[in-house]
Parts: sequence; structure tokens; C-alpha cells
Amino acid sequence: MTELRELAGLLGVPVVIALVKATEMVLLLSRRWLPVVAIIWGIVLNLALAYILATPYPSAVVWGAIAGLAAVGLFSGTRATLGR
Repeated sequence: MTELRELAGLLGVPVVIALVKATEMVLLLSRRWLPVVAIIWGIVLNLALAYILATPYPSAVVWGAIAGLAAVGLFSGTRATLGR
């Protein structure tokens, strides 16, 4: 069950990226706030998943922060590679 929980938490990275992009467009946020928004979305999504799967909330917060940081890294790495 733990492996499923961790896998599901990290599979949310593309979802976090999409939610951050939507939040940026709706709230017209500056780019400097996007890493914070990504971490918040990652934690929120993983807490919801922890509630559904009945797993401990502290680990959900940690995996959420990891998912948010992974989303930030993926987004910035793609931007750097494509030169935008």
C-alpha cells in the first residue's frame, strides 16, 4: 500500500503543473510565485489523496512538497531546454 501511495503522489506532478499554469492565468501571478503555488498544490492534492486512501497526513505533506518541487524542476528544465 505504501508503494501505491508514493507512486500516486508522484504521478500527480503533471497535474500540479497544469494547476499551476491555470492558477497563473486566472490570478495573473508573477512568475516568482509559481514555485510556492506548485508546492501548495502538491501538498493539497496529496492530502486529498491521503484522505481517500486513509494514509498518514504527515507523509502526504512530505510527498506533496516533493511533487511540487518536482513540478517546478520539470517546468524550469523544460523552459531552459527550449530556450523560452
